[in-house]
Amino acid sequence: MATQNGQVWTLSQVRRNPMNESGALINVQDLPKFHDRTHDEQELNWFSATNHLNWGTNNRTNENAPLVIYNRVPKTGSSTMQDLLWLQVNETDLFAYEQVYEYWHRANSKAEEEEMVKEWNEIQNTTVWEKHLYFIDTSRYDLEFKANWINIVRDPIDRYISEFYFLRRASRWAYQADRPPQDWFDLDLNECLETNDPNCDLNVNYLTEQQLTYFCGSAPECRTLGSVEALQRAKYNTEKFYSVVGVTEHLRISLLLLEQYLPRYFTGLLKLYGRQEFLGKAHVRSGTNKKDILPSNRKVLEKKLKMDIEFYEFVLQRLFNQAVKTGILVA
Repeated sequence: MATQNGQVWTLSQVRRNPMNESGALINVQDLPKFHDRTHDEQELNWFSATNHLNWGTNNRTNENAPLVIYNRVPKTGSSTMQDLLWLQVNETDLFAYEQVYEYWHRANSKAEEEEMVKEWNEIQNTTVWEKHLYFIDTSRYDLEFKANWINIVRDPIDRYISEFYFLRRASRWAYQADRPPQDWFDLDLNECLETNDPNCDLNVNYLTEQQLTYFCGSAPECRTLGSVEALQRAKYNTEKFYSVVGVTEHLRISLLLLEQYLPRYFTGLLKLYGRQEFLGKAHVRSGTNKKDILPSNRKVLEKKLKMDIEFYEFVLQRLFNQAVKTGILVA
C-alpha cells in the first residue's frame, strides 16, 4: 500500500524504520557490533531452564549512581508512567525528570552511543532520564560509568494489537502533510492477518523492531526477527544491568518493586498511582479504535512474535522472583 508519491506505509516503515531525526538511515557499518563472545558461556548458564528461579534475585541496583535510565518501550503503559513520574516529581521533589522527545531516534551508531554516555556522565544530580531508546552497554565506552536501568514490558500480542490501531488514530496524523490513504486507516487487523497483507508482515528481510530490541541494543542482530542470539542478549542485558523491569499486566507489583529497589526516587509511587486525580489524568489518552482479534489470528501472532513472547515470559518470571525475594509476594 502506498500514497501517490510512492511512500510505503507498512508497519515496518511506520514504526520500525531505524531512522534518525534527519530522516536518513544509519549506515549498518556504523552500528555497534553485537557483542564479544566471552559472555556466551555465562549467558547459557544464567538462562538455563533449571536456573529460572534465580532470575532477578541478584540486586543490580547501584545506590551511589545518581542516574536512572528509563529507555521506555512504546505501548506498554509508558504514557501512564510519564504522568506518574511527573506527579512524583511535583509531589516529592526527589529527583529531576529529563524527557527526550526524539521519538523515532531509537537506534544509535557507535559514535552516538559514546556521545550519549558522555552526556550521562555529566549528570550529577539525582535524575530520571527517559527516552524511547535501545539499550546501550555503557561499559564499552566508560568502565567507570554507573547508572540504574528500568523499563516496562507488555504481553507482546496485546502490545502489537494496541500499536496496530494506535498508529491508525486520525489524531496522530492531523498535522502531517504526507499521510497514508484512507483505506490504511480503516484496515482491520483480522483481515490484514488473514490476507497476508504487508501491513501486518513483520518482514524478516527488514531491520525490524521487537520489544526485546529495547533490551538487546542497536546492533543489526537485535532487530532480526527470530534471532536466538538477540533474545539471549536481551535476557543477558536485563539480568545484568536492570534494577527493575516491570510488567504492564502487573503494574502495582512493578511499582512496589521500584519503591523497594530505588527508594531514593520512587518512595510512595504506588500510593500516588492509587489517587483518583492521577487515575483520571493517566487514562485520558486511553481511547482507541482497537478491535477484538480472532483466536485463529492470535495464533498467527504467537508464531510471528515467538521470541518476544519468550522474552516477556522471562521478564515475568524475573519480576515474580524479585517480588518474592522482597516480600511483596509470598511463594
